[in-house]
Amino acid sequence: MFGKTAGLSGRKNWHQVEEGHIVANPVKADISVIIPVIKEQAAVNQAVEQLQAQEFQGIVEIVVVDGGRDHATIRAIEDGTVVKKASLPGRGIQMNQGALVATGEILLFLHCDTVLPENGLKTVATVMADRSVKAGAFDLTIARKGVVWRLIEKTASLRSRITRIPYGDQAIFVRRSFFFETGLYRNIPIMEDVDLMLRMKKRRARVQFCRERVSTSARRWEKEGVVFCTLRNWLLVTLFFFGVDPARLERFYRKPHALGHRTNKRYHCNWSFYLLSALRQWVHIEK
Repeated sequence: MFGKTAGLSGRKNWHQVEEGHIVANPVKADISVIIPVIKEQAAVNQAVEQLQAQEFQGIVEIVVVDGGRDHATIRAIEDGTVVKKASLPGRGIQMNQGALVATGEILLFLHCDTVLPENGLKTVATVMADRSVKAGAFDLTIARKGVVWRLIEKTASLRSRITRIPYGDQAIFVRRSFFFETGLYRNIPIMEDVDLMLRMKKRRARVQFCRERVSTSARRWEKEGVVFCTLRNWLLVTLFFFGVDPARLERFYRKPHALGHRTNKRYHCNWSFYLLSALRQWVHIEK
């Protein structure tokens, strides 16, 4: 369990956020876990409970930032110590809003469907005790059995270490001061995690990869198809590296069904059409 949390040990809550306004902020945290959500009412309390079960002796704060139109997710949170923040939609916007109200020296950005390893917070604290480390992330495991999932995991770990660019589902953590020096997440519809890590890389920041694994949901792969989802992601990241506007790439990420036909609740893509359509975005980069 946490050593100290908001609302425990006779302390006041670190801060209560109502309608986007900070009411109080008397205690600073060691680690702030920032969770961006939209329509995650069914999962958010489990995510909070999993964090509360972590063995960690420092002060931890949990910040949930809701980008939903009706902010139903933060209304569904049962734990009174959680910092609740309403926000405009957009993962980058939401994570920036969370960072602005967070008090921790270390900011850990966690997707609602991603679970830290058993001693994940302790691992983060240990890694960041080395002041030369500016940021870090975990290796990835997918919460499904099967050879194909293990292959995706191995590929993700290898890709991260070669490029030195982890993705958001690997639970990126960063020193607060360096996060703000780097310029926060850009307000772009996708690739906000890749963009942030590229800027850190340009600054020659030391990024530490932890061998401990976070577990993430397979729901998007299962919805769209493993091959389609994996190759689509590789293609979009490649095009982003070559300068394609994320706003143009977003429609290929959000609406894969527009690129093919739907059968048995899975999207099957005409790959020649998909590739040509995506490459067309590259051709139309603003000169």
